[in-house]
Amino acid sequence: MNFVSRWIAPLVLISASVSASADQTYDWSWADGTNTGSGTLTASGPLSPGGVSVTSISGLWDSQAITGLLIPFSVFANDNILYSGPQSLDQGGLAFQTATDQIGLFEGVYSSTLVSEALVYPDANMSSVLYSNALYALSLSPVGAVAAPEIDPASIGSGVTMLLGGLVVLRGRRPQRLVG
Repeated sequence: MNFVSRWIAPLVLISASVSASADQTYDWSWADGTNTGSGTLTASGPLSPGGVSVTSISGLWDSQAITGLLIPFSVFANDNILYSGPQSLDQGGLAFQTATDQIGLFEGVYSSTLVSEALVYPDANMSSVLYSNALYALSLSPVGAVAAPEIDPASIGSGVTMLLGGLVVLRGRRPQRLVG
């Protein structure tokens, strides 16, 4: 029992903490009537308010190859954070670049309606901007995600009881002495 308590339990805890911070890969697409884009992005997290931080992006934007993710606060105060649900971006949004453009994608309010917006800066000095918006223009889908079975709250009690019972049985086994 000492072996289990000294080595196995800490290893389980360490492996659980490592897997909780693993990178997540998403396929993404954008269509707002003016601009289109699609590709793959990688994010790590989770962050405290429920978002994940985008660490890399690839794909095409208006038929141009995306060359990289822009650092936070480089285009319209981007924070490069994604959230789950239909509103995947916040007002800071996500920013990346192609060979000729810098693009900022974010959520905003337009005429009292929450919309997805794109800012495209077609020159390096960001002196002009092309603007477009649409309702939920960004779509995300996890790559390689497998639906995990949910644990029924009613079965948690029986699972804990079985675990404790198994530990009691293992603890109760004593080596038998041979009488000779």
